[in-house]
Amino acid sequence: MKKILLVLSFLIIPSLSLFAAERTLELTLTSNYVFRGDTQTGDKAAVQANYTWMPGENAGFYAGFFASNVSQGAEVDVFGGIKLPLGSLILDFGAVEYMYTDSNFKDFSHEFYASVQYDLTYLKYSFGENEATYLDVGTGFKVFSDMELLLHYGEVFVAGNPGGNDYSVSLQKEITNVNVGVTATYEDKAPTKDSEIFAFISLDY
Repeated sequence: MKKILLVLSFLIIPSLSLFAAERTLELTLTSNYVFRGDTQTGDKAAVQANYTWMPGENAGFYAGFFASNVSQGAEVDVFGGIKLPLGSLILDFGAVEYMYTDSNFKDFSHEFYASVQYDLTYLKYSFGENEATYLDVGTGFKVFSDMELLLHYGEVFVAGNPGGNDYSVSLQKEITNVNVGVTATYEDKAPTKDSEIFAFISLDY
């Protein structure tokens, strides 16, 4: 089934782009790949690509993929969903399949999510395999006229029990189609606590 999903993703996503009204490709170089407070590259650099297709800005069905190197092999995620405008809010419902070239790093897994967003503020709830869920809350502010300060809090639950928290603060600046920034993260999930600081630069097409 997972192989079928992988094949379909590479067949469907390019064909969708033929009819696309909105296509974005983001290429990123980051000094560390951190996901929900945990480094995925052993505190080493990562090269990433993120492609999204959707019929209009923040409205309608969308599909895409994310790819990055990890500490063992590579990660490729395929996602899709629908965004619905509701006044000044944006509702987002979707699913993502996490795939890895090296099963010694992680096994394939899937996740469903629902979120509501207003400008730079959002609330997102994700649930997947093994009865694990994740609550993601974030907001942002304009600072120094042309920079964004982004704040994030996340909490993971396993079988209904709190499994730990992660926090992040990011300062970003966009120059034409180039975005540069620095992020600090902290997580207290057992058995260890960890903090990370990393810089990144991304190019939007």
